[in-house]
Amino acid sequence: MTASSNRRQIPYATFIGQKFLPRLAYHGAIWLIADRLGRLVCKILHDGVRYVEQGQETTPSAKKRRVQKMAPALRKPGYAVTLTPIAPEPAPT
Repeated sequence: MTASSNRRQIPYATFIGQKFLPRLAYHGAIWLIADRLGRLVCKILHDGVRYVEQGQETTPSAKKRRVQKMAPALRKPGYAVTLTPIAPEPAPT
C-alpha cells in the first residue's frame, strides 16, 4: 500500500488552509480561503466560466439519498418539486 492510498481525503479549501496556516496564522488562512472562493464566484458569474467539481464521484445510492433528503426540505417552505431523472452525459471520446 502506498502512502497516498491510505491518506484521508480532505476538501481542497481545507488543504489550502492547512498549507498556509503556519505562515498566515488562523485569521490569515481564513481570509485566504475566502479570497479564493470569492475570486471563483466572480469568475463564474462575471465571465460565465463553467465550474466542474474535481472531487470524487458519489455513488448512485448516495445521490438517491441526497435527493430524497432535499425534496422534502424544498417542499416544506412551499416549493413544488418534481423529480425527473436526467440522461447521463455521454463519455468524451
